[in-house]
Amino acid sequence: MLAETFEEYFKEDYTDFFFIRNPFTSDAPETLTNHEKESFIELSCDGSLKTDFTKSELGEFWLRISSEYPTLSKKALLFLLPFSTTYLCETGFSTMLVIKNKFRSKINLDPNVRLKLCSAEPDISSLVSKLQHHPSH
Repeated sequence: MLAETFEEYFKEDYTDFFFIRNPFTSDAPETLTNHEKESFIELSCDGSLKTDFTKSELGEFWLRISSEYPTLSKKALLFLLPFSTTYLCETGFSTMLVIKNKFRSKINLDPNVRLKLCSAEPDISSLVSKLQHHPSH
């Protein structure tokens, strides 16, 4: 079912990008230029990078080698970018739905969503200062 959902969202043929997932086990795709193929061969034969690849995450690996292999790294990062941005969008919508259900009378969701999605320590005092306080009766 997951494969069918992926095919629905991503209908293109990605066989030329299999080298991004593991450049040490795949062959150089035909769509690469001669310069990129040479870089790919150098990359796939580098034993120290192979150990580094197994110890790090995919995006981190391609970022780390961007100075040595800029064209391959750029191609890989441009391919990987939509997955992370799609994830962040879905997280934002899920957060909005939780807040909207919990605080139905709230018209302005911006501070609540920003507080929920903030990756760093949120500045609660600035968020509270923007709220209208209820006067005592």
